[in-house]
Amino acid sequence: MIFKKKIYVSIVGGLGNQIFMWLNAKNFSKNNNSKIFFETLSGYIFGLKYSYNRKFKRYTKLNQFKNIKNNKSNYLISLIFIIIRIVNLFFKLKKILSINLIFLRITVFNDLNQNFSNFQYKNYKQKENELIFFIGYWQKLFFIKNFRDNWIFLDNKSENKIKNFADKKINNKTVALHIRGNERLWQKQKKNHPIPNLEFYKKTINYFKKEKVKFHIFTDDKNYSTEIINSLDLKKNFIYIDKYFKKDFEQFILMTKYRRFILSNSTFSLLPSIISKHKRKIIFVPNLWFNKKRLPKDLMVESLRII
Repeated sequence: MIFKKKIYVSIVGGLGNQIFMWLNAKNFSKNNNSKIFFETLSGYIFGLKYSYNRKFKRYTKLNQFKNIKNNKSNYLISLIFIIIRIVNLFFKLKKILSINLIFLRITVFNDLNQNFSNFQYKNYKQKENELIFFIGYWQKLFFIKNFRDNWIFLDNKSENKIKNFADKKINNKTVALHIRGNERLWQKQKKNHPIPNLEFYKKTINYFKKEKVKFHIFTDDKNYSTEIINSLDLKKNFIYIDKYFKKDFEQFILMTKYRRFILSNSTFSLLPSIISKHKRKIIFVPNLWFNKKRLPKDLMVESLRII
């Protein structure tokens, strides 16, 4: 047969968003024995309307992970995704939309509004001659529930570097503290992504202080994080992770090695805290997550504590 099971995933956003999209596609692919292809052009074009995407060079980074095959789609697939995005702007596409051709079935799985049904997803079986176009964010635990440790890892050099650091410096007395700045400080972004206030950091840090812990600072904005740290009484009980790991995809994997977390409202730190295999984790997240709303129930785990 000319056409075989394939999944095309439109990649957009920062690394946390991209990993969510990948894990969702991997989960679906595993259940349906289909091949995954990445599409990046349509997300890039539609992302140009946000100037921070240009300024902070938010581009696809999945190819940095050793086991994620970089199967790229062609321009025809990108054109289809562009059409899907344009049509959705005006008519709000259904969550599942299928078109049957003579020898081919094309199906769109649409989670642009982040409301895709678990039931529809769970019970869908891809046909042999079906091409599925995944578009959206797929930020639900259900979509990545079959996650396995070997689904995301880096090259041997990076993995060994992370392991050595974790063995020497990460223990029950260390806390991963994520402070996100950059585009989140822009006035337009603050409306949708309200940054945690200083009181959030004070309360969560005070929780751990009595145990004399050391805080490991993960940040994409050294100047802003320095302002926060200087306002807190941490003395010398902290280190900046970028001193040891400059690359964000290495920091992402490193963060999965911790048991205690203080998170910004960002999937870059939320997803590693969820993936972390430690038992009795403690994860603090800010009260407001996105668009003045709390973290969705679909992303709640037992160890989460909302401040």
